[in-house]
Amino acid sequence: MKKKCLSLLLVGAMVLSLFAACGKKETPAAETTTDEETETETTEESTPAEATGVIGKAVSIASADPVSLTPLRATGNGKDVLNSIYEYLIDKDGFGGEAYGVIAKEWHWDGDDFIVEIYDYVHDQAGNHITADDVVFSYVTPQELGYANNKLYTYCSGVEALDEYTVVFHFLPERTDYFNGWLDMMTAQGIFSQAAWEASTDEMAQHPVGTGRYTCTEFVDGAYCVLQRYDDYWQTDETKIGRQYQANVDQITLKFITDPQQIVNALKTGEIDYNYAIAKEALPEFEASPDWSVAQCYDYKLFCAMPNCLEGLPFNDINLRAAFFYALNVDDIIAALGGEDFAKKVYTYGVSQAQSYNPAVETEDNYYTKTDLDLAKEYLEKSNYNGETIKIWYETGSYKEQLEAVALIAGVAFESLGIKYEILTKDSDIDSIWKQTNSDWDLVFFNMGGNGHVLDYTRGIFDTLEKEGCAGNENDPKLDELFQSTYCESGKSQENVDTFLQYITDQYYIYGLFQRITYDVYLADMISDTSVKTFRNWIIPGSFEYLR
Repeated sequence: MKKKCLSLLLVGAMVLSLFAACGKKETPAAETTTDEETETETTEESTPAEATGVIGKAVSIASADPVSLTPLRATGNGKDVLNSIYEYLIDKDGFGGEAYGVIAKEWHWDGDDFIVEIYDYVHDQAGNHITADDVVFSYVTPQELGYANNKLYTYCSGVEALDEYTVVFHFLPERTDYFNGWLDMMTAQGIFSQAAWEASTDEMAQHPVGTGRYTCTEFVDGAYCVLQRYDDYWQTDETKIGRQYQANVDQITLKFITDPQQIVNALKTGEIDYNYAIAKEALPEFEASPDWSVAQCYDYKLFCAMPNCLEGLPFNDINLRAAFFYALNVDDIIAALGGEDFAKKVYTYGVSQAQSYNPAVETEDNYYTKTDLDLAKEYLEKSNYNGETIKIWYETGSYKEQLEAVALIAGVAFESLGIKYEILTKDSDIDSIWKQTNSDWDLVFFNMGGNGHVLDYTRGIFDTLEKEGCAGNENDPKLDELFQSTYCESGKSQENVDTFLQYITDQYYIYGLFQRITYDVYLADMISDTSVKTFRNWIIPGSFEYLR
């Protein structure tokens, strides 16, 4: 008991400013039902624009540095800027929301082909008329230049224009029924005109031209970016503009500040008017002042523990996995991070705000609902553990404070079982440790993003179409069968989702630990509401509600 208390004290001391870093999301998409043969989806009834108050004059916000404003980048930091300049064919109404057309007017399946009709009056911020050829150009150009992250050839064999305003994406047969694959494809690339691209001398790195609500009037890499409301926006029918595409402030200045204390200081001095993911310990001063509003919100990234099930390694033994899962105390982790104001416990491999989350998991009798050291020792006794040292890995990047705390509490669990361990770190992308079949690791702590459905979290780990044997080297035919039959448009029933997640739980393949609770701080007399964000949880300040 002494060792445990000491370890918890050490963890608490090391994570005093844990939640200052901000989390952003990537991944697939939401739940929209389509009959692949005949049904056409439109947005005319489902996504009317909402009244959002007066048009604000100017707002200043801290943000990550995008480095470049080119539309070629589908991932990375600084997307707060890009989301205001470029638009997708189709988008989603927030985390867990429904899909609606932006540049796309209608869409439907024809066999393996996904056919999109765009509005015939779209133009970019330079006045260039957008046609189907521009859509094709937007998807093909990044691939030709080596920017392979717009996922075109992950899902499709190609894309072409059928006529001036109709585009066809030729989906690979094995991807046609893939869960939200069509929406993942539609939200993977901002649309831009070939004319604007050819007029640019730097791939639009400094002077982007999109179809969105804001133009970039000034960009200084490493310092700031100024966005100006574009009054000649192409979509004049207000009923077809989703909440994420409102332009409720004339000017947005994004200051590239990432240090947590500098962000707090910038708020106090008036340099910025808003920021998200403010550390809890910095909140009392803002909460006590009538000048500021504080809103609690969630980061939908899921923090997880994953054992390496590779044959020949300790965690290939299901009993050892069970012993560790029952010994690990998530309540201790949350306490070390600062308590329930900092993190919310999860009860499956997913978050409660996601679609197809089943609240029944919160009352199941398993390691999610209880820590049981006696049961853990029983499993350990049945295991083949023979004194090996367990190698724990985590990345020393964006979430170092949280992951370090988790690793230290894991050490407490191993100590309670008499299991030897060592904690190892990697300075860069942790994917290079756990997304390959090797014996360099036994246990990894990481976070996984989702776009609104509990199945989103499973893709990066259990998709054997992308990773042979799965990321945790499970090499389990039944797991593969369950994934393939559930992670698809035709198989995503609640019953199938529940069965799949239960199997993951029963096999101790992965442990969803917690999601972060974060806080928005903003000027009370200027900003009324900041709740409208992208489905990846990126901020879109143009869509905030303003008072002045």
